[in-house]
Amino acid sequence: MRKRLLVIIIAVLGIAASGLFYKYGLAENKIKIHDLEEKHAAYIDSVNKARTVAERLDEMKRRLRIAELQWEKATEMLPREKEIPDLLTSITRVGAKNNVSFRLFQPNPMKPEDIYVSVPVRVAVSATYHDLGGFLSAIGNLPRIVRVSGLKLVGSKGENVSVTADFLLTTYVLSEAKTRVATRRKPRATPGQSRRREPSPTELGED
Repeated sequence: MRKRLLVIIIAVLGIAASGLFYKYGLAENKIKIHDLEEKHAAYIDSVNKARTVAERLDEMKRRLRIAELQWEKATEMLPREKEIPDLLTSITRVGAKNNVSFRLFQPNPMKPEDIYVSVPVRVAVSATYHDLGGFLSAIGNLPRIVRVSGLKLVGSKGENVSVTADFLLTTYVLSEAKTRVATRRKPRATPGQSRRREPSPTELGED
């Protein structure tokens, strides 16, 4: 009888000990699992932040390249100083094609700016309203940058209705000295280095 009771007591104690071990072991495992879950969440957050930074960097590089291409395109519209006579001649030719009579075509002193030089020209012409409009429109469509400002119109009476226009015509040229300095600052490609084709603004995507 005593032996049986002893066996029962030992069995009960064994079960209790197993239960306590399972309980505390399970709790410890839950803590470890929770810690791992927090570390995993922190890792995912770090990865997402790094990915966001990388995407922003790529976007900034893309925007910078677009700005560089746009600047290169703009500088192509600015003639060199030695091309000024040809540009002014092309303007008078445009006037002749539009039946415009020049009363005054007076180049004023050039004004140096940052990396360009403005070339103002005082112009006075006479023409019909229609021809004057065609002349001004043609000037705006020239491949070079030409700006018209201070336009003053005086109409005349008679069979052939005409108008006299006085305005300041300004064009811009690249400063030769500043251009040479900028060119010298550009890094040169190493010998044998292949030149990669640059993407166009269309390929890069306009915003």
